[in-house]
Amino acid sequence: MVTNKPSKFVPDVLAKHGIDGFFSDVIGGDTFAEKKPNPMALNWLLEKHQCDPREMMMVGDSKNDILAAKNAGCQSFGLTYGYNHGEPISASNPDHVADNVSALLDIVQVGAETE
Repeated sequence: MVTNKPSKFVPDVLAKHGIDGFFSDVIGGDTFAEKKPNPMALNWLLEKHQCDPREMMMVGDSKNDILAAKNAGCQSFGLTYGYNHGEPISASNPDHVADNVSALLDIVQVGAETE
């Protein structure tokens, strides 16, 4: 998880919702010198997990998420809900747009079938 929110709050929020076990890395906005849309955190994850940018997809609900993905050379999946300064996520030109994160399963499954 990469968020611009301070890292000290994120683990508690994830635990409160029972989803903390789904994230191997939690990177807050104070982890690196630069925040999204700078790709620093995504590039760190790519290096740590020895992935090519084509193997990563950024899922987010804001322009900064989409720009960070573009800046790192990754695919982007924009969710239509969430805070995005009143601007539709589609205006940021993500690779995929959906109203629900469950649509991600279809994209990932199709990608796996074509490899």
